[in-house]
Amino acid sequence: MGGGLAERLNGGTRGLGSDHTGLLSLYVVYHNFLRPHMGIGGMTPAEKAGIIIPRKDKLLMLIRYAAASFVFA
Repeated sequence: MGGGLAERLNGGTRGLGSDHTGLLSLYVVYHNFLRPHMGIGGMTPAEKAGIIIPRKDKLLMLIRYAAASFVFA
């Protein structure tokens, strides 16, 4: 065993190719901002922070906002 647990705990992406890092980033955004958390009364962290996204498909809306504000260098 080569330390897979330690790598996962330290933010490693073992088993994911570089072409999957975008999906991992989307999951992190979903988990940390858009998923309801029981510790804050079933609210999402975004709602708790006062950020209201007025659509059911919140992740898609965030992707659209990000794409619209992205500046190509």
